[in-house]
Amino acid sequence: MIRAFFKHNFLVFLAIFFAIPVVALLAFAFGNSVNYRHILNNGVETEAEILDHTYRSSLEVNGVPYYRIDFEFVDENGHSHIGTTSETFTYYEITQLCEKGVITIKYDPRTFDAIEASYNSSEDTGKNTMLIFGLVFGVVDALLWFGVVKVGINNVKNAKVAQSGKDYTATVTHINSNVTINHEPMFRVHYTWVGENGATMSGSSSSLYSRYEAEALERAGNIQIKAEGKRSVIMTTPDMCQHNHYDNISNSEANIQRQEQLKCDYCGHNITKQDEYCSNCGAQVNIYK
Repeated sequence: MIRAFFKHNFLVFLAIFFAIPVVALLAFAFGNSVNYRHILNNGVETEAEILDHTYRSSLEVNGVPYYRIDFEFVDENGHSHIGTTSETFTYYEITQLCEKGVITIKYDPRTFDAIEASYNSSEDTGKNTMLIFGLVFGVVDALLWFGVVKVGINNVKNAKVAQSGKDYTATVTHINSNVTINHEPMFRVHYTWVGENGATMSGSSSSLYSRYEAEALERAGNIQIKAEGKRSVIMTTPDMCQHNHYDNISNSEANIQRQEQLKCDYCGHNITKQDEYCSNCGAQVNIYK
């Protein structure tokens, strides 16, 4: 049943695709927040030297860019380390830091990760922006996973009908497309059949057929289905329809060939309309032309 759950469940790929940025954004935002909180609570405070011309911005909110800048500090053992502030400074604040030349920081004496001592998580625009994007992607992803479960449950129910349902012959009424995958439309096949009580029932497939496959079923006219109550599944495959189509063409061509075959009135030998004389007895047969 697990296989049936995921069969033709195209939403799985989208749900996984949207889950990646959700995990990445939330992990980065919360990871940094936890690390910064640890440093602020347990770190060593010191003065660091601002490194000129190292400020840069990768974040813009409502048209306002926010900046971070590098600094250099010396640990308790006299070793130098490079750190970076959070990306929470406006251009005016960054220029003030550059003019001042120093910034009070705290650093972890084990890892030497550092952050400005004035860091406030609630004012971290970069972190808050990532959280917002993470939540937006998370809502979309949750809706996609809801769709995955819904389609999966429907697949499982259809698999049970395919195993234990009753056989019926259905008539294809029409096909239509409401889903596009990789720029290719996927089609539903609609059909009707007469149920056990004599009532006409209607059903349709999921959007799982290509145009070529759906048109093959439509050309077939009558298809085999299995049904239990109002739930039904198509058992006829497009390949089966194609084979029947070509078989019918071959049979028609054979009938035409048989109809065009003539026999000599004198010896009964097979002749064609193009023959002037019987190849067996030599009698003239151009009267058949």
